[in-house]
Amino acid sequence: VFLDVLESATIEDDARVPEFVSDVRKPLCKRQIVLKDETENVFLYAASWWDRSRYEEVMGGEKNVIVWEKILASKLEIARRIEKYATPL
Repeated sequence: VFLDVLESATIEDDARVPEFVSDVRKPLCKRQIVLKDETENVFLYAASWWDRSRYEEVMGGEKNVIVWEKILASKLEIARRIEKYATPL
């Protein structure tokens, strides 16, 4: 399984920010990833919203890493929200 970062961008337009992240300090960073196999089958899509400075601090300039590895290493406390999930067929 491979990690592919689709986007890691600063979002400054409030119209593009969902209400559930309105209390996160701005500027915001939106990171979107997929996990897929060597034949490009996508197993998982995930998006995370960050305070931009915290994102840079935790990720340390590394783009294609699993966020959980960085969060665990930095002992960062987080809030998590799962909007949708699918059960295997």
